[in-house]
Amino acid sequence: MKAFYFLFVSFLFTTALTAQYEKGSWYLDGNSSALLSLPLGDDFRSTELSAQAFRAGYFFTDRLLVGSQISVSASAGNDSRDGYFGLELRPFARYYFPGGEKRKVSYFGEVGFGAIAPSSSNFSAEADFHFGGGAEIELLPGIVGTAMLRYDGNSRPRNTISLTFGTNLLLGQLEKFEDEAPLRAGTFSTAGNLGGLSLSVQGSDRESNRSGGGYLAPNIGYFLADGLMAEGKLSITYFGLRVPLSTNQTPPEARSTNILNTSLEFNLRYYLKKSGFLLPYVTGGAGYQAYRTKTTDDTSRERVDEIDTFFYQAGAGASWFLSPNVALNGSILYRSVNYDGNNFTAVIEQDAVRSEVGLRFFLKR
Repeated sequence: MKAFYFLFVSFLFTTALTAQYEKGSWYLDGNSSALLSLPLGDDFRSTELSAQAFRAGYFFTDRLLVGSQISVSASAGNDSRDGYFGLELRPFARYYFPGGEKRKVSYFGEVGFGAIAPSSSNFSAEADFHFGGGAEIELLPGIVGTAMLRYDGNSRPRNTISLTFGTNLLLGQLEKFEDEAPLRAGTFSTAGNLGGLSLSVQGSDRESNRSGGGYLAPNIGYFLADGLMAEGKLSITYFGLRVPLSTNQTPPEARSTNILNTSLEFNLRYYLKKSGFLLPYVTGGAGYQAYRTKTTDDTSRERVDEIDTFFYQAGAGASWFLSPNVALNGSILYRSVNYDGNNFTAVIEQDAVRSEVGLRFFLKR
C-alpha cells in the first residue's frame, strides 16, 4: 500500500526529487493516446480513429518549452455515412521560473495563440488564445505531477477557465531500464490523466450561453501476484449548459441541459514474460456505462434521455518499457456491448475490435 499512498501524497507535498528543465529535453503529456475502433455489423456504424489530448514540446533553452497540442480524428463511413479526417494544432510556449531546485516545486507560466485545423471538409485558422500557470513536482526520475489553471478565449466569443491534474514525462531524464520490469506482487500502476474542472461563457450579459463541467478519471492497477494485475477504471463526466431562448421577458426565458456520463470498468492482465523491454500480455474484463441527459425549458418541463450499456472484452497486448516506471502499451481487444435505453440517437458503444496505444506508469514496491 505504500506505493499507492505515495502516488497521491506526492501531488500535494514536496519530495526530494527536482525536475531539470534543460535545453534539449523533450516533454510529453502522460495522457497521450490513440484509439482505432472497427465496429462489427451494420446500422449507423463507422470505423473511427482518434488521438486526443496529445501535448508535446521541446526545450529550446533552459526552462523555455515550446510545443503544441495535437488532436487527430478520422472516420470511414459505411454506405450511409461519409468519411472524415480532421487535425488540430494549438501551439504554446511555457517558461519555468528559477528556484525550483530549492523549493522542490517548479512553477511555470504558459501562453498560446492560434488554432490551426485542416480537415477533409475545410481549412480553418482561428485567433484562439490561452494563458495560465501551474506547478510541477517530480514524482520519479523523468516523471512529473502537474496542476495547471488556464484561461481560454476565442472569436465566437467563448471564454473558459479550467483546472487540470495529470502526470507527464521529461523523456531525457527517465531512469535507465535494466531489464527487470516492475511486475512484482504489490506494485501499483496508473494512467496519466486524473481529472479536471471547467467553466465557460459564450456571448455576453443575458444572451450568453453558460456551461460548466468536470471530470474524474482514475485508472489504477494493482499486481495481485507476480505478472498478474487487476485494473479498475472509473470515469465520471458532468456537463451543464444554459441557453437563453428569449431576452424580452424578465427573467429571460432559458433552457438548461445537464449531462452525466459514468463509466466503470474492471480488467485482469497477465504478463506472459516477466523480464525484458517488450513484454506481451493477455487481458479481459467487463464494464458498465451510463448516459443521462436531462433538459428543462422555461416552463419547468423536463425530458430525460438515458442509456445503460454493459460490455465485456478480451484481447492481447504488449508493454514496451521506456524506464522502470513508464511503459508504452499497445493492445487489440474485442468488445461486445449490450445496451438498453429510451433514446438510441445518443452516442453509444458498439460491438467492435479496438486497438489502443497509450502510456502507463508503474510504482514499484
